[in-house]
Amino acid sequence: MHKTLIFLAFVFISLSSIAQFDTLYHEGKYFNVNVYVFNPDVNGEYSIQEIIVNEDTVRDDLATNGIEIDFTPLELKEEAEIDIKIIYVRGYLPTIVNPEALNGQQVFRFSRPKMVKGKLQWRVSGDLSDYPIVIEEYKWNEWRIVDEVDPLDTVKNSLYQYEVKVHSGTNRIRLYTTNIQGQKVVSKELRFQPRIAAVNLESTRVKEEIVFSAETDYEIYDSEGKMIKSGTERYVDVKDLIKGEYWLNFDNQTIKIKKK
Repeated sequence: MHKTLIFLAFVFISLSSIAQFDTLYHEGKYFNVNVYVFNPDVNGEYSIQEIIVNEDTVRDDLATNGIEIDFTPLELKEEAEIDIKIIYVRGYLPTIVNPEALNGQQVFRFSRPKMVKGKLQWRVSGDLSDYPIVIEEYKWNEWRIVDEVDPLDTVKNSLYQYEVKVHSGTNRIRLYTTNIQGQKVVSKELRFQPRIAAVNLESTRVKEEIVFSAETDYEIYDSEGKMIKSGTERYVDVKDLIKGEYWLNFDNQTIKIKKK
């Protein structure tokens, strides 16, 4: 047993001595944000052997998958030059999780949307792209695009607002855009219940017109799922529809109707 342990230790030392290493370079400027690195596993050990920032070793405790390169001890001034060298085992390349930290690009984020005096409001932080901000609502069992907002069309100081058309019951709204890295960014979902009365349908059996209790958005689909008609009305002329069954979306409801 003792000889076996000595042999295994010899093999481990021998493998360690012949391991080949590469260097990952990353440079930029300091913007008061630390850099995070994913450190891959290598046969029970870890790939990164040493991290050097501006010629100083900054991390000795590297036995973990998630490494934060903390620049605070270096007492750097904002926009000071940073040169990072990461020594790692060849074939097990580490990943810099937030490379934008050293180029001044701040991660784009939405604040949580909210309703203020009947209008949808939200703020953004980070670097804007040229892509529009898309407003979606969950209506009639699917997410639908309501409108697009130009990212430069702010009310003030990265504050946006939009007048949305609400319906009775629970309203669900979210925002999304594409950031400067080409990634989709989605806001948290806003749910709210406005104090408005539900819209009712006079009858599910119609002949010449559909009558709602109030003006509402509506859609009419045939039995094969093809949209036949849509709009915003209280009285909908259906004299041109052939007899049969149809699906009707209105307010926050979906029901089946029959044309006589």
